[in-house]
Amino acid sequence: AVSSASSWLDNAENELVSGPVLLSDDSETHLGHLESLSKEVKNVSEEVCKCRYVLGETEQVWDGESGESVLVEEVLNGLEERMQLLDTVLEQRCDTMKDKLQELTVFQTELRLLLTALSDSKYQLLQKMNAAMDRPASKQMEILAEAEDSLREFEQKVSEMRSRGETLQPNQLCTQELLKLQDAYEELVEMVGSKRSGLNQSLVLKAQYERALQDLVDLLDTAQDKMAADQKMKVGSEIEVQILLVKHK
Repeated sequence: AVSSASSWLDNAENELVSGPVLLSDDSETHLGHLESLSKEVKNVSEEVCKCRYVLGETEQVWDGESGESVLVEEVLNGLEERMQLLDTVLEQRCDTMKDKLQELTVFQTELRLLLTALSDSKYQLLQKMNAAMDRPASKQMEILAEAEDSLREFEQKVSEMRSRGETLQPNQLCTQELLKLQDAYEELVEMVGSKRSGLNQSLVLKAQYERALQDLVDLLDTAQDKMAADQKMKVGSEIEVQILLVKHK
């Protein structure tokens, strides 16, 4: 029994040392395994205690072979110390994994909420811009300014989520969702930038059109003034000719 307990303890220690420390896709399964291992350690500890009890009951039949009795006692003491240490390490490992899994759950929830907020913001911006197509440019600029303010807030939140992700070292699923969040943010930035660029270009074209139209109006006014002046000169010339004819007679 002592030999079996020692072999089992060797395997348990090796498994604990070689087990995953970081969170992975099967972290919950691994946590369950550690908790099961902790229960087994307690069961084996009970078996060792039984062996010690049996040893105490049979000491009188050793017939002077006290050396063997002391040796077995030392082995049992060693097993108990190792199992106490293993039990302590297992409890610490389980508590650590539980805390990390809880943090990961909170992180994942916030990640999904932020991704939903980004999607909603994109939809609302499209709705507002479509509704403002026939509105003055100033109204469209106001909508874009609000969107850019929201982008600055999203930028800070996305940056915070990335930093927390680096600290938590999340599993593959969370890592993929974090990348998805980054892509959604960049897509929204690109869309707002495109809307801003398009509106600015429209305003430039409108200003150019208005200047060209004003130049045409000014040209027409100048032409009309010139025509009026030419008409006056023509009338004046005819009067002068008539005066000269009268004098000549």
